[in-house]
Amino acid sequence: MTCMRYAASVALLALLAACSAEPEPAVPDDGIAAPAVPADPVETPGPSASADPMTLTPAGLGPIVINSPPPTGVESALMEDQDQLSEDCRTLHSARYPGSYVMSDGKLVRRISIGSGSTIRTARGIGPGSGEADVRKAYSPLTEQPHKYSGAPAKYLTWRPEGDGPALRFEIDSLGRVAIVHAGVDPWLSYVEGCA
Repeated sequence: MTCMRYAASVALLALLAACSAEPEPAVPDDGIAAPAVPADPVETPGPSASADPMTLTPAGLGPIVINSPPPTGVESALMEDQDQLSEDCRTLHSARYPGSYVMSDGKLVRRISIGSGSTIRTARGIGPGSGEADVRKAYSPLTEQPHKYSGAPAKYLTWRPEGDGPALRFEIDSLGRVAIVHAGVDPWLSYVEGCA
């Protein structure tokens, strides 16, 4: 009787172990399993910005979402007009995000910019002060344009994850460092003098 109970216990344990074991990865016909691919930080211009209020993505920054009305109230730390050049060109600022500003067409957020004094970074760790090599390592493919006011190595590098959708634009200064990071949509993304 004890042997039967022991055999039943061993069989039950073997059955439980088989049920709780993780499935084996599929092995192709050549008998070699494909290596695991490390997860890349998600950074696509979805319907909302990053849940982390200090991470800039093509879609926005925390509660500030590209192609949406500027947030109001406590969640935005009360965004205020920094400049209102016309009915369809507003520059907004929030004390919650030092070193940054938001461009609006008077209705919707069209661009968010982070510059000197900002601790905000992209989802891949790029921000003011990062080197051009760091940008190129983190984002690909990039389109390159010469800087409007400074000679090489100053330039603009733009990463477009979804064609004409929201993108990131990195302003590289004459020392080869990121001066400003912009997230937004065209034509606002490429403006160099306010709303122009």
